[in-house]
Amino acid sequence: MEKWLSKVVSDTIIVLQIIVGLLVIRGIYDLVTIETLQWFEYFKLFCLGTLFSFLAFGLFEGAQEYFRNHQ
Repeated sequence: MEKWLSKVVSDTIIVLQIIVGLLVIRGIYDLVTIETLQWFEYFKLFCLGTLFSFLAFGLFEGAQEYFRNHQ
């Protein structure tokens, strides 16, 4: 049961990281192609995407460590 739960948690976090990464890439692409919007808005989007990516990575590492210690 714990191995199955560990797999589900790690796969979910990986999917979240991919989604956040795609959003950051989209924000950078828009920044390069559309100059009418404010740079500050894209900078905020980039910072939030990076923050959420690091949080997801931290959750992933924490979940791995937890399941390693409780097997």
